[in-house]
Amino acid sequence: MIYLKEFNTTEEYNAFVESGQMKRPNVSLVNEPFTTYYNKYFPLGVFIQHVDGTLFTEADWTSSGFSNEEANGVAVITDNARFVVAKVIPGKASYYDTDITTPIDGISSSGSKDFAGQKNTNILLSTGKSEAAAMAANYSFPNGNKGYLPALGELLEIKTFYSQFLSAMNSIGGVVINSSGPNPILSSTQGDTTYHMVMTYSFFQGSVNPYGADYYKTEQFSILPFTSLD
Repeated sequence: MIYLKEFNTTEEYNAFVESGQMKRPNVSLVNEPFTTYYNKYFPLGVFIQHVDGTLFTEADWTSSGFSNEEANGVAVITDNARFVVAKVIPGKASYYDTDITTPIDGISSSGSKDFAGQKNTNILLSTGKSEAAAMAANYSFPNGNKGYLPALGELLEIKTFYSQFLSAMNSIGGVVINSSGPNPILSSTQGDTTYHMVMTYSFFQGSVNPYGADYYKTEQFSILPFTSLD
């Protein structure tokens, strides 16, 4: 079982970081006030999240005898981001319902540096024209949390722990994303602003696909909802 370590003061938090037991979060990438990290310690890696919020290593989850229904999803925690990935692909959908020739204001086209999936999803929802954003946002995780369409940077973070991620998903009866599974996965990150594309990621190929006729915003791709790890 992974316990989230509580800190009572900033000094206690800083001492723990300096001891080498955890890496200081890159706040500019996760887009959160630094103070939110003063009272929680998030270990890096891949974990299975119970519906009650507790994080388990795959080994501890298996030995505990929990059912698949008790798993909220697979949590991924890196230096750049933290999130929970859904156990299922609810379907395929298009990023936008019309072929637009200009980028959508407020949504990043910075590729692997975009970690703002929730923000992107909210902007897409406000247009009323994104089937993909609606599908992700309408997905309910077992603990009641709603999903969002992940940014490309968040999808790429899975690659860091890809084998562990696949194994954890398999342990809870989740979707297998490989050469025989649903690919590519749609991100909420825009592609080249001139060609009005959208970024997708194919896990089994290890490739980012921002260009080409098959990747216009009106094309349909697999939707893999993420939710926040609080």
